[in-house]
Amino acid sequence: MSLSELETAIANYVGDVLVNECGAETPERVLRYHGTLPHDCCTESGFLVVNWERGYSSLDFPNPASNSKIPCPGRPTYQIVVRYVVCWPVPETTDNGVVILDSSWDSRASILADHADCVARALMRLSCDPDRQDPFVEAIISQTGSMVRYIETTPLVPQGGCAGVQWKLYASPRSGRSAS
Repeated sequence: MSLSELETAIANYVGDVLVNECGAETPERVLRYHGTLPHDCCTESGFLVVNWERGYSSLDFPNPASNSKIPCPGRPTYQIVVRYVVCWPVPETTDNGVVILDSSWDSRASILADHADCVARALMRLSCDPDRQDPFVEAIISQTGSMVRYIETTPLVPQGGCAGVQWKLYASPRSGRSAS
């Protein structure tokens, strides 16, 4: 059990939810990344990327133990970020200016909003009502001992022909392993 294995378990779970509950296409790329993956290239089926944003010790998950008087506080807790990025219609420019793509933008925004809500609800279930029969859920629970909590969902605004959704959660791996 390690942070990297937890990232993989979360990527697999969110990917499964996106495809089987939310109706998204299977993402073309699913990977862990160190920091924020540049959105310089995307596809219609998109990519799904998981990374950790920050870590801290916690005695009372997910609260930091920084004010604790106990000298050896708790266990590591990480803020995990999951990003789902797809192509966004880029407007055509003519001599008269930008050609507005209202229907294309509205359609893609609608799909991303529904995917955002669908995955957010699935991430909330991990904390409140995990389905232990689901192998993707069980993989996360085995990594965390149920120490996982949904934080928030935010849009990734259109930029360079890509847009998407970002989900954040707290998670605490049961134990770590030495780097290999």
